[in-house]
Amino acid sequence: MEGFIANSKQNDVSNKIVGIDEVERLIDDYENKNSSIPMKDKLDYLRSANEIAKVRIISFSLHNESRINAIIREYKSYSQLNPQNYKRFTFCIEYSDFHPLLQKEEVKLRNFLSEICPNGATTIIYTATNSSWNEKVLVTIIASN
Repeated sequence: MEGFIANSKQNDVSNKIVGIDEVERLIDDYENKNSSIPMKDKLDYLRSANEIAKVRIISFSLHNESRINAIIREYKSYSQLNPQNYKRFTFCIEYSDFHPLLQKEEVKLRNFLSEICPNGATTIIYTATNSSWNEKVLVTIIASN
């Protein structure tokens, strides 16, 4: 992946989750999403993680750019997450019921998210609806060890 230096923790300055209270808030927030799969207990692994980072990417599309291409561009241009530093990834893809995620969009996004993970990483990818996003898509990456 362009712009990343493998195994360099100093280049990974994404939003770090620290302290048990912050971890519990993170788990509660993502367990309570209007999700495509029940997330109860799926995020328990975060309680014993050594390091957790959270990155949120919103599809701010440029001229005639698709929502998914906007997510990919935003991730590549602005994310400071170094995926090589992590072994587990949870991806939450949120969109509005009024502007649902099309199957071709979901396939493209899932493929991209799988590509950023290092070989052997454990991943969970799920979708959730949130009417406040209108036509936008939000992807939250929770990376941990």
